[in-house]
Amino acid sequence: MRFPEETGASLDRVWQLIPAPAEGPEVVYAGAEPAALFRSADGVETFELVRGLWDHPHRPRWVPGGGGLGLHTILPAREKEDASALTVAISAGGTYRTQDAGASWQASNEGIEARFLPESYPEYGQCVHKIARDADDPERFYLQNHWGSTGATTAAGAGRTSAPGCRPPSASRSPRTPGAARWRTSSRSTRTPTASPPSAAAASCARRRAGRG
Repeated sequence: MRFPEETGASLDRVWQLIPAPAEGPEVVYAGAEPAALFRSADGVETFELVRGLWDHPHRPRWVPGGGGLGLHTILPAREKEDASALTVAISAGGTYRTQDAGASWQASNEGIEARFLPESYPEYGQCVHKIARDADDPERFYLQNHWGSTGATTAAGAGRTSAPGCRPPSASRSPRTPGAARWRTSSRSTRTPTASPPSAAAASCARRRAGRG
């Protein structure tokens, strides 16, 4: 896995490898640093840079979080009829979605706070730490960012609901309960942007029914 020479970039690390069976049995995506998405169509024998995201006009204004400028979360489609849809998260760049197999990408950050920027709710630039898909509803996502804002959203990026009181470093879906997610929360606050949980003592925080109580 390497960047094309004309990009002038070199691979620092790989943050995530995830198969995309809806696209094909040998399709695998890799999230990398600096903030790049690679796709393999031959079971990780070779990878190709997804240029639609790499050449995005927002890229020059993405900045590294505490762990680097990483594309750390990839959520491919579940169903074959939606195989051209893909969601990724970048720290610190925000959430981006494609509906055309990576040819074009749209920022999907409505309602995600970024207190470190002049505008608290910008189009992009948020320090998103993790996104997880609902156990039952593929159109519902749970998101956690640097400021602890958590919530649920439709795939279109609208309708986020915050989960006050939950300020976790990581989020995950509940594997058995539709409409529910679980987070790990720190017993002390952290101001260091990072995509990794801090070493502080942790407590569990559950938020059921996607912001409905």
